[in-house]
Amino acid sequence: MDKKLVNNFSFSVEESEIVGMVGESGSGKSICCYSFLNLLPPSLKIGGKLFWKGQQIDGEKEKIALRGHEISFVFQEPMSALNPSMTLGNQLKEVYQRNNPTISNSEAKRKSIQSLIEVKIPNPESIFERYPHQISGGQQQRVCLAMALAAQPQLIIADEPTTALDVCIQAEMMDLLKEIIANRKNTSRPLSLLFISHDLPLVASICDRMMVLRKGELVEQGTTSKIMNNPKHDYTRGLILTKPKLGEKPHRLLTVEDVIQGKSIDKNIKEKIESDHSILFSINNLSVEYSEKKSLFSQPSFFKALDSISFEISKNKTLGIVGESGSGKSTLAKTLIGLQQPSSGNILWKEKNTQSFSQSELNDFRKSVQYIFQNPDSALNPRLTIRQALIEPRKIHFNETESDTLKKVLEIIELVGINKNEISKYPHQFSGGQKQRMVIARALMMEPETLILDESVAALDVSVQAQVLNLLNDLKDQLRLTYIFISHDLSVVQYFCDEILVLNKGKIEEFQPSMDLFNHPKSLYTQNLLRSIPTW
Repeated sequence: MDKKLVNNFSFSVEESEIVGMVGESGSGKSICCYSFLNLLPPSLKIGGKLFWKGQQIDGEKEKIALRGHEISFVFQEPMSALNPSMTLGNQLKEVYQRNNPTISNSEAKRKSIQSLIEVKIPNPESIFERYPHQISGGQQQRVCLAMALAAQPQLIIADEPTTALDVCIQAEMMDLLKEIIANRKNTSRPLSLLFISHDLPLVASICDRMMVLRKGELVEQGTTSKIMNNPKHDYTRGLILTKPKLGEKPHRLLTVEDVIQGKSIDKNIKEKIESDHSILFSINNLSVEYSEKKSLFSQPSFFKALDSISFEISKNKTLGIVGESGSGKSTLAKTLIGLQQPSSGNILWKEKNTQSFSQSELNDFRKSVQYIFQNPDSALNPRLTIRQALIEPRKIHFNETESDTLKKVLEIIELVGINKNEISKYPHQFSGGQKQRMVIARALMMEPETLILDESVAALDVSVQAQVLNLLNDLKDQLRLTYIFISHDLSVVQYFCDEILVLNKGKIEEFQPSMDLFNHPKSLYTQNLLRSIPTW
């Protein structure tokens, strides 16, 4: 029996208008938009009609003809959208040359550099010569936008283009998109934007109108102010209420299903459980320096990712680490766990220098401190079932019988909410939220004291994000865990963390209790970070 992924959905985008399309993962947002340009596999049956500038677009060739010159895409992951084997300049030139085969190489280069200037990339001539891996995530996304704009389209479809960006770059991208659309308003090629996201406050900060999708159906549409101030559908209310609000630390976050069932948020501050808050990590004058060579024969230059930072991490607390891309967040986390060696300074774990660990102490440390990465698809081996993935690390670090290991597996999967009948399945058979639970379960198999969570909820839609954060809070109380939580979503950090460390270019800007930092930020840099949070 055929399953309808998008059901009888109709909408329009007007000239120079910014329209938002929101909903959870699987709601049909991307599938709907991919169908415009014939980007879906042939196995999917597409019904309905597409009109462009009042003319019906019927066949496959007509849809393909719209690509680039009329409608362009900006995809979620710039590193997947950019060709790693070509310089950025050649990729931009290719767009101009495909749309105008008679254009000269020098003219294509001039236009490419001009497009980099339009998206406000610094040193565009230098960026033109680089490869994708040689620039930051924010710059990569700007290059993707420049490529989308190169053929002067009249509609850009941006599919979750800011998910992996920090809050400042996200705000810059939003301002840039609005500015480009405003600048083209009275030209011969005005520009419109269809913005796909699961983040309602972000959509509300940029869009004139929005549509809310659920399970392939349009449940609500209207002006941004109408929907945000007076949502008609419980599902829309759920999407709004699941996002942590600044200044609130409820016992549990609501999920969309909670709101649909009529539950209300408990705004009381969570009662603190008496715990041991002795010092777990002590970081003293820690520096990490990278060397890089511009070419094979040039002298190496040095870049300080961390510059003589010192702080402490206490047991049974959650430390949030925030800052812009390139501030040193992930470098710090990887250095704490030993994936990156410090250039100077030291890290003490329970008052002992990690650099002087014996092999047995190092093994114990590796069990005690577990790392949970951002993307569970990359973290899970696609060839191993969930059961095999959970058993594998346990076999390496624990000397126990197979029956004891299996008993531990069943105990942990129950703890994280995985059905025991599903552990024989492979990772691709699960949703993003389920896979994130499995990565957490694998870390818990080591019976750790500390979890390092590096952007581990960044790619999840708001309802699944709420479920995972509730799970992590429950596990913290039950297992007396310490968390080091890296994120660019400051509203989540404020809700989830006890203390917050703000990094800027490898240095500590400030280190305060969560509510104190948000209510009374001391540093101008922190104040600018907080001002960048999309609000409604």
